Amino acid sequence: MRGLRYILAALVLALLIQPVAFGQVKTTQKFKRDMRIERQGNRLVVSFDCPEVFSDRVRNRLSSGFTSRVVVELQLIDRKRKTTMAQGVLVYNIRYEIWEERFAVRVEDISARKDLQLRTMEELVDKFGSIRNLPLMTLLEVASDRKYQISAQIVVNPVSPELRKRVRRYLANPNGHRPGTPPSFFGSFSPISGDEKKIQADAVLKYRSRPMKVPAAKKTE
Repeated sequence: MRGLRYILAALVLALLIQPVAFGQVKTTQKFKRDMRIERQGNRLVVSFDCPEVFSDRVRNRLSSGFTSRVVVELQLIDRKRKTTMAQGVLVYNIRYEIWEERFAVRVEDISARKDLQLRTMEELVDKFGSIRNLPLMTLLEVASDRKYQISAQIVVNPVSPELRKRVRRYLANPNGHRPGTPPSFFGSFSPISGDEKKIQADAVLKYRSRPMKVPAAKKTE
């Protein structure tokens, strides 16, 4: 009987540990959030707050020296036609360097890659608890007289190799154009995250904006 108890206890412990070890714990949260879309030159950029990314779980993980990866996927959707008109992806990796007592952050989007050093958790949340001027790749013409909605999905610590591969491919070639072939509007018909049921991550956060219009492009003389 004692041996059976040990076996049962070991099975329970394994079930408790396994989701954490393999990143299969997933919570999905949904938010409606004020978002801002602007034109910077010939490019659309989006900004909004997302402090929920830095949950207690993520903060504890970072403080322990583990790397956290965050993938932000954003789409501008024509409300009437239900069509993705533009999309953007932002990826950042955060690691707390215990000996140096600082956070090392690598940030990538369709326009650049950069490395940052931050000293405190407060600085980290202040800078990355919001999306600031995320550039979009325009897939179809965006008119200023139509209503749009922004849809954003943030995946915290994804473990799916397929998702990582799709993100790398998008960042390298956001409009889906292959040499010798016409543009395929890759993101318009195939979200970066793919099938949501296949996502394995610490958390998935979904954001929606209110209906909005996009500022008109400035006329050039």
